[in-house]
Amino acid sequence: MKAVYQDRRDNCFQACLASILELPLDAVPDVMPPFDDAWLVRLIEWLEPRGWTALLITSWEEPHEWDDGIWMIAGGLSPRSEGDEVTMHAVVWKDGKCIHDPWHEGGGIKGRPRDFTVLIPRDPARHFERTRALQEVREISGQRDQSRPVQLHRIHGIACKALKGRADRGTEHS
Repeated sequence: MKAVYQDRRDNCFQACLASILELPLDAVPDVMPPFDDAWLVRLIEWLEPRGWTALLITSWEEPHEWDDGIWMIAGGLSPRSEGDEVTMHAVVWKDGKCIHDPWHEGGGIKGRPRDFTVLIPRDPARHFERTRALQEVREISGQRDQSRPVQLHRIHGIACKALKGRADRGTEHS
C-alpha cells in the first residue's frame, strides 16, 4: 500500500483504490460519480482487464475475522458530515482498522464501516508470480555491490522467466 491522497472533496474511493494498487491518482478512474448503483459495475469493468475483480460486502456480524491481512476499502459516514447532511467517505482498511485516510486532514470514518470493497486477483498464481518478480527486482536494484549492467542483466533474466511461466500456463489450459 502506497498512500495516495484526494485532490478534491469527492474522490476518496479513487484515492483508496490508487493507494491499494500503488498507482498514481490519475491512473485510476473515479468510478463513483454520478453516485448511482452502477459504480461497482464500472469498477469491475476497469479492474478485469488488469487481472482483478471486486467484491462488495454489505452485511457481516461482529466480530469478524475474515478481514485479517486483507487490504480493502471501507465505506462509512464521514466525520465531516454536519447536521442532517449525510456525507459518505472511504478509507483503506486492514486488520479491522483504518490504515490510510485519503483526506489530507484525516479523521477516518464515524463508527463502524457500512460496507467493504475487496479487490481480488482473477488469477492468483499470476498475481503472486508478478509480486515475487517485483520483489526480486527491488532487491537487485537496492544492491550496491553490483555494477548497473550486472543488475540490468539479472532483472532481464527475472522478466524473461516470468513471461515464460505465463506462456507455459497459457498452453497448458488451452
